[in-house]
Amino acid sequence: MIEIQPVTLREAQFLIGMSEKDINRAIDRGEVEKISEPEEDMPVHGVGKGRRRVRKIGLSELLFLALEKQMHADLRARSESFSSLTMPCCPSCEHADRGDQCPCG
Repeated sequence: MIEIQPVTLREAQFLIGMSEKDINRAIDRGEVEKISEPEEDMPVHGVGKGRRRVRKIGLSELLFLALEKQMHADLRARSESFSSLTMPCCPSCEHADRGDQCPCG
């Protein structure tokens, strides 16, 4: 089986089309697990200074965020189409479809 290496948030942003800010929010809310690794190719200067840590996410987190983004878009489109329907204000009202004010109250 092929092992997929964790990706940085910028790579995830490119792969799934979410902003890095939204991915960070999902990590901060605990929706997805993060992997914190030292940044590669960065020299360490001085004694006791560490490398900067980089947030990365794995394949399962990447798939979760991609599905969440798609479902959010689908649900939003459906809710907007339902909210544009006019609902009668009471069961006896038949004038609600014209957009008039209800004389019932």
